[in-house]
Amino acid sequence: MIGATFKVDDAATPLLDALLRRLGDAGRRELYGAATHGVAVLVRAHILDAAKTRHRTADTIRFGPADRSNHLIKAGESVAESYTSSEGMVSVYSPGFRRALGPLTILPRERENLTIPVHAYAYNRRVGEIVRDGVKVFRPRGKNYLATRDERITGGAFRILFVLVKSATLKHEPELLPRIEEMQDAGKKEVATLIKDILRKAAR
Repeated sequence: MIGATFKVDDAATPLLDALLRRLGDAGRRELYGAATHGVAVLVRAHILDAAKTRHRTADTIRFGPADRSNHLIKAGESVAESYTSSEGMVSVYSPGFRRALGPLTILPRERENLTIPVHAYAYNRRVGEIVRDGVKVFRPRGKNYLATRDERITGGAFRILFVLVKSATLKHEPELLPRIEEMQDAGKKEVATLIKDILRKAAR
């Protein structure tokens, strides 16, 4: 699943604007490739750096801390780049990462409700995984949660594992990506480096 995709074009890297009209298809592709690569490297490093500190839910969940999901590490490692002679593209293949571009509403796909973990044991686990582990999970009649009394988890006490909701909205988190100006600078820097390299080779 693609979490976020954004273009690297001549608006994002103004240095390209003066060059594109003079270059052939191969030259334009090379410039877009350089700019895209610079942005991708920056985005990857930014996400992996954010992953070092963003564990608030896992650390504060009831009966926690819970095992961390490392979803941001996976997001950073998933960063991919592609480019043509007319544009570049940086993509993050991570469910939910689109919240970096704006609020994201999640709806259930196969079932009636989403399951939101509220217990450390349930965090980063699916209901099916828990059941396969031999844990009895039940939904009291008329209630909007799934619970257990499993001795291994709760010592026999009644504990809610998941809350059931029709939808969930993740707030906009623009800090998951570098600022626009930082991405512009990263693209321009790689283009400038490429041009200097071309001129250096031509002068030999």
